[in-house]
Amino acid sequence: MLDLGCGAGDSLATLLAASGPACVTGVDPDATRLAVAADRIRPGTFFVADGSALAFADGAFDVVLLFTVLSSVADDAQRRAIVAETRRVLRPGGGVLLYDFGVNPGGSETRGLSERQARILFDGCAIESRRVTPLPALARRLARSGRPRTWLSRLPVPRTHHLSWITAR
Repeated sequence: MLDLGCGAGDSLATLLAASGPACVTGVDPDATRLAVAADRIRPGTFFVADGSALAFADGAFDVVLLFTVLSSVADDAQRRAIVAETRRVLRPGGGVLLYDFGVNPGGSETRGLSERQARILFDGCAIESRRVTPLPALARRLARSGRPRTWLSRLPVPRTHHLSWITAR
C-alpha cells in the first residue's frame, strides 16, 4: 500500500490499526511530517517526494491512498502528473482509495476536487463514489463538546467530501 501525501501518517496508522500488519510505503513532500510518520509506523518505508515523479516500478502497489492530496494541488498539470504516476505504480486490478472535498472549505491554498473532476482525471477507470463527511466544522465542534457524532452521519445535510474506490480497467 502506498499512501501518497501521507503527512504524519494518520491515515496509515488508522488503517493499520483496523486491518493489522501490511507492507506500507509513505510519500510526502514535507520531510518533517514524514519523519513523524516514519517514527509512528513500523514496519514501513518513507520517501520525500511531491507525487508527480515517483521512484517506484510500474505496478509496484496493490492500493494507493490519495487523501485530500489532489485538492491540495492548485495546478491542473501537476494534478494530472500525480494521477498519471498513481496509475503507473498501481498494479493491474489494484485500486485507488480517494478521499477529497468537492467544495473549497475556505482555505486559500486548496482547491476542491469534485467527483466529476475525479472521473475526468481517472478516465477509463471504474469508480464507485459516495458522498461522506457532513459539515466537518460542525463535526469537529461536536467532538470537542464530547457529544456523540454517530447521528451526524445520518442527517440529510450537505456532505462536503467524497470517498471513491477507483479501479483501473
